[in-house]
Amino acid sequence: MLNPEIKTPADFRRLHNQTSAPKRRYNFGFPGDNSEPDASIINNIEPRILESIEAYIQQGRPLGDFLQAVIANNLMEALGRADLNNRRHCFEICQIFYNYAPSSCHGDKERYRNWVTRGGIEGISAEISAKTAKV
Repeated sequence: MLNPEIKTPADFRRLHNQTSAPKRRYNFGFPGDNSEPDASIINNIEPRILESIEAYIQQGRPLGDFLQAVIANNLMEALGRADLNNRRHCFEICQIFYNYAPSSCHGDKERYRNWVTRGGIEGISAEISAKTAKV
């Protein structure tokens, strides 16, 4: 349902950035990693994108073409596939991966495929638990 208060992009930005605190906490790292993006990063990115990034990092859920291009460090493809809002906030999306996500989940297409295949942090944690249980 469309919000009747939003008639222009300026209205969207005003309503989207009314609060300085993030609406919810996102987990972009390994358990015990207390680093979390501040509100100036989180509040600029659409919640659906943040939720997709979180699910990719935590469970290895496959992403759409835009975020795959971001992860693979393919600027031309990422900007070509981004909608207007994601194009505006591509820097903040990259900040999440560069500063908060595990380095093994981004950088090129091979890392992306491996991360999805292994099931993200949850899959890697299960692999480690299974290996330590055998010892």
